Amino acid sequence: MKLWIKIIITIISISLLIIGTHYLVDRSNSKIIIRIAATTSLYTTGLLEYTANTFRKLYPDTEIVFVAVGSGAALEYAKRGDVCMVIVHAPELEAEYLKLGVIDRHKPFVYNFFVIIGPSSDPANVSRSKSFVDAFQRIYIATQKGLTKFVSRADRSGTCMRERYLWRISNVSRLEGEWYIECGCGADQALLLADELEAYTFADVGTYEILKRKNRLSNIVILYTNTSDYASLNIYSTYIATNCRGIEKRYAELFQEFLYINQNIVEEFCTLFGTKIFTPVKDQEDMVLNIWRTQALGKTDDQ
Repeated sequence: MKLWIKIIITIISISLLIIGTHYLVDRSNSKIIIRIAATTSLYTTGLLEYTANTFRKLYPDTEIVFVAVGSGAALEYAKRGDVCMVIVHAPELEAEYLKLGVIDRHKPFVYNFFVIIGPSSDPANVSRSKSFVDAFQRIYIATQKGLTKFVSRADRSGTCMRERYLWRISNVSRLEGEWYIECGCGADQALLLADELEAYTFADVGTYEILKRKNRLSNIVILYTNTSDYASLNIYSTYIATNCRGIEKRYAELFQEFLYINQNIVEEFCTLFGTKIFTPVKDQEDMVLNIWRTQALGKTDDQ
């Protein structure tokens, strides 16, 4: 064999060895990390971890890291480029960040309903309410008589934003006196505080049910909901952060598609849990999107 042929074969062999070694190192040491900021209510119920575990069976090289925060904080994380995907439930805030170009690829995921929860003695007679506005006005009147208090998350979460919207259209001021308690906390902590104080609060039904079944709530019960009122529908949507790039973005998009296509997983989770705390959006997109657009028109209230 001529010398120049030997040299070429040697160079090719060394190159293949280097490429092969590099490939093995990457494969053995790396995980594709997908960072997702998600609302605390979805995280507390366990639904997110349940879906992520199923996704990892298909893509074992991935690791999904959830950051459980309110929707407002989740969207700020996306704005700073700290996460690649968000799962949130504050349409009015989502509309703002869509307009800013912070997020895109809007896909509703699941929904449930908001409820008013309070002491079983119900000193404000919320259980007799004819509407959310009527219920909030009853709570306000009872607080002015010193009969009760109200716990607010006060964290720009989806729950907080809807609660403030309802106070606003009820035409009562929530900032008068010590009866309005702002905890600045997650969905589960707000419920536990309301239970401790035997106060009223506003929450999604899923978080309430999970804590109730764990026997962590003994003093408060669901007193009012109205599933025919568009304000009660709690829509969880997924988005991809526009700052996200590269392989993380590709797998975040795969996870988003996975959530949308495999919504039977949501039903499986609810079956294991024993009650329908979430409803898949699939096959109801038009209805859900129409209500989402109506809710997105609500003016953001940070007061």
